[in-house]
Amino acid sequence: MRIESEVFTGTIRVVPVSSIFGGGVQARPSMVRSIKSRGLRSLPVVREVRDADRERWAEEGFLDTGFEYAIEAGRHRIAAIKELNIQEVPVIVAEDDADETTLVENLVRGRNLISELEALEGLLDAGKEPEDIQKELGIFKRDLNRLRRLSNMGKVTRGKLAAGLIAPSTGEVLAKMPEQYQEAFFKAADKTTLKAAREFLWKYRLPSNQLDFLAEDLPTLE
Repeated sequence: MRIESEVFTGTIRVVPVSSIFGGGVQARPSMVRSIKSRGLRSLPVVREVRDADRERWAEEGFLDTGFEYAIEAGRHRIAAIKELNIQEVPVIVAEDDADETTLVENLVRGRNLISELEALEGLLDAGKEPEDIQKELGIFKRDLNRLRRLSNMGKVTRGKLAAGLIAPSTGEVLAKMPEQYQEAFFKAADKTTLKAAREFLWKYRLPSNQLDFLAEDLPTLE
């Protein structure tokens, strides 16, 4: 499956975990627990290895065993998958002509939020208190509160955020609606901007007996 966005162009593939260079990142126990109990809820982003990558790895002392892919976003996720001894993983393979700077600066922001969100959910499942979660994730209380708001995002919304197709602020707005309405937003909206999400939320919250004509703008939910 081919993916195109303002951030990057890529293809979803299932690849051997052993073909991905992990960069020596250690798996977070909370991430391992989350993937084990909930599965992989957002795909790592990789790109094909370049000669410059192999030269850099050799300088840094890493053993190159014929890696085919380098990770752009999702290092801790890949590390957790290796810890779980999973042999193959679905990934988004970014095309070579993608703007690396844009990919790293814009896409990774969404990826990091998803990674922290999955870690949060794993810690909550383990019965951890908010104060302990803050310490383990190394975040402030306001960041924890934001993650808890984002935890109401549905699967489709999470995927859009992870793929760089929506901004975190848009995800927060959509998380205020039930999952079926989040999905309806993506089916109906021409643009997935923060403004469009806020307008959709406003229509969702508006009592139908006040402005019935707006109901025509909402998709029919089956």
